[in-house]
Amino acid sequence: MLTAPYTVLDATLSQFYGFGQVAGDSAVVERPADWGVGLLAQGSVLAGQAHADSSSPTKRGLLVYDRLLCGVHIPPPMNIPAIDPPMPGAQTTRERYEDAHAGDPACQSCHQYFDPIGFGFEHFDAAGRFRADENGLPIDATGQAVDSKLVPLITFDGLTDMSSKLAELAQTTDCVSGLLANFAYGVEENCLAEEARTALQDGELGLREFYVELAASEHFVRRAE
Repeated sequence: MLTAPYTVLDATLSQFYGFGQVAGDSAVVERPADWGVGLLAQGSVLAGQAHADSSSPTKRGLLVYDRLLCGVHIPPPMNIPAIDPPMPGAQTTRERYEDAHAGDPACQSCHQYFDPIGFGFEHFDAAGRFRADENGLPIDATGQAVDSKLVPLITFDGLTDMSSKLAELAQTTDCVSGLLANFAYGVEENCLAEEARTALQDGELGLREFYVELAASEHFVRRAE
């Protein structure tokens, strides 16, 4: 899910991404080196976690923090000030976000958990297409993911590096398996899938096989009295 070095393109998607040169029906195409891997490099995911006129390290970082690491954070306040609009050729998106969030202690207390993850996506624009630079300015795509005590779990440079390290992280498997179990059973009782989650963690099951195990369990087909 996170490390596949390919994607499926048709002629329209090939033109959108800028690689593959698929002329007709869809085909499996290897991604260019350093243009991202896996689910997190899909245009639909990247565009869905961005603004209309710029990428969003916060939205993209929160996607990973919430859905792959199950991080806990407080709801955002109601009176969040708007970040300064993009300044093409004068300031990178990362610099704008660092000024707005890292430079304000009230914002930094929360954003320090997910903005540094989102910076790893900065080689991808608002539409999810790869960019070597940002309007002529060099991109810094280094970042880190931390635990609740701000101890680094991984450090990375770019989306490919981040995705590869997330795939090897025990917290990622634990988070994803728990969310899948909650979805399958409709309740937040991860103990119902303890054996299957352990098998997934140990590499005995893949995600598809894991979900089959959940669907075949008694908890999936029979309601407790």
